[in-house]
This record gives sequence, C-alpha cells and structure tokens, in this order.
Amino acid sequence: MKRNSELCKTDTGRRLIFLLATAVLTTPGEGEGEGAGGEEEGSGGEGASEGSSTGKEGGEVDLTTLFPAEMVEARKAELAAAKAEEDRRAALTDEQRAEEDRVKTEEAAKNQVPEEYADFTVEEGVIIDADLLEEFKPLAKELGLTQEKAQKLIDLSAKHNQKIMDGILAAHEQRKASWLEAAKKDPEIGADISLFDDKDPESVKKSVAFRAFNTIAAGAPGLKAMVDELGIGNHPEFLRVFHRIGKNMREDTFEQGKGGGGGEKTIAKSLWPGMN
Repeated sequence: MKRNSELCKTDTGRRLIFLLATAVLTTPGEGEGEGAGGEEEGSGGEGASEGSSTGKEGGEVDLTTLFPAEMVEARKAELAAAKAEEDRRAALTDEQRAEEDRVKTEEAAKNQVPEEYADFTVEEGVIIDADLLEEFKPLAKELGLTQEKAQKLIDLSAKHNQKIMDGILAAHEQRKASWLEAAKKDPEIGADISLFDDKDPESVKKSVAFRAFNTIAAGAPGLKAMVDELGIGNHPEFLRVFHRIGKNMREDTFEQGKGGGGGEKTIAKSLWPGMN
C-alpha cells in the first residue's frame, strides 16, 4: 500500500492507476467471479480479505478514493459514449457503415497537409503573383496548413489587395475632384471651366478649354483614353493649356496675330507669350 501511495503522488502514476482501474469498469463481472471463487476456496481466508479491500460489493472499484469525482465521472461518460457508438454502428447495415467510413476517410484527407497543393481559386479579375505563390506553397506546408486552410489565406490576401486597390482608386478620384475644383477657382480659366458639367454632355461645347481638347482629341483617338486613365484632364495646368489653345482657334485654324509688323503669332507664343 505504501508503494501505491507514493505512485499516486506523481501525474504519471495517477494516470497509470486511473487507466488500470477504469479497465475494471468495462468488466464488472470479472471481479465478482474472482471474489466468489476466493470464498469457495476458503471462507474467511486470504481471498476474501483481498476482495473486500480492493473493491465495492459486486467487484466495482471505488475510484473516488484515488481520483477526483469529476475525473471519474468524465471517464465513465467516455466509456458510455464509446459503448453507445459501438451499439449504433452495430445496428447499421454493411452499406451504411461503408458510407460512414468513406465520409470519415474524406474528412481525414481534408485535414492532412498535401504533398502538393492543388491550384488555388480566386475571384474573377483578381491576379495572384506567380512568384509569391511559389514562395507561399512551401511556407504553407511548413506551417502544416491543409488545402482548405491555405485557400483561406489566399482569399484573405486577395481581399486585402483588393482593399488596397480600392483605396488607391478612391484617393485618385478625390485628387481629380480637387484638381477640378482648383481649376474652377483659377482667376484665368475658372469662369470657362465652370461652364462644364459632367452630368450635361452638351456643356462641353460651352467651355473653350473642353471644346479645344475635344477638337484635338478627335484626330488622336488614343489621347482621350490616356488622359482619362491618368486623370490629368482635371488638372488646372492641363486645362489652362487647352483654354489658351481654344482662345486662339477658330474652327480648324488659328487666329492671326495683329501685333506690330503684321507678323503672325505662332501657337507657341500665343500659349506662352514670354517665350522668345
């Protein structure tokens, strides 16, 4: 008994004794049979003495003398659940058990780290950097990520990148709006730029700057697309150039200057009078 008491003081010892003792719970009749045999061999003898000191009546060991009651009850619940599952499986047909096993196998496979990751999926329009993806795969494997968990990181990364792009576009649109607002307040071109309203397509004909730009862009199809892409069409200095061009245009020709000597004013001098 002394050696058993010392063994119970360690975690390993307590677990070992607990596992051995709970084994008795699964075979309650065994202890009972041994006790009866002991009594038959010699009433009041050594066998009867051992039976009374190791267990309760009927051969069931009182584990609460060695372990907390909640630990014992938890183990009993585990054993009961295992027995209930065994009985449930026994009531199934062979086909039903085979289907359950197939599903369990598939679930187990999902929880394993693959030797090679399958292609990851992303939403249409989202581009994954191929070099970064090749760096990600061995890292995901090192971290023990399943295909499903690795896909979740890919989805999060794509969402993060899209959020950054949306932020960049929003900032660009705000910058374009601020440029246009500054142009409308400009002393030289403000009144002309204010005539343009992007909600009214006809208003472009009222503004000298916008009319001049459209006239020139008509002969250069890629110009308007480039200006729209870069967003510089709202910049005050860009509009100033076309405002000055428009003031010197009459239909498809430039107005002649009437300065001293009757010489013609070049377009460059009309736009930048200080240039020699």
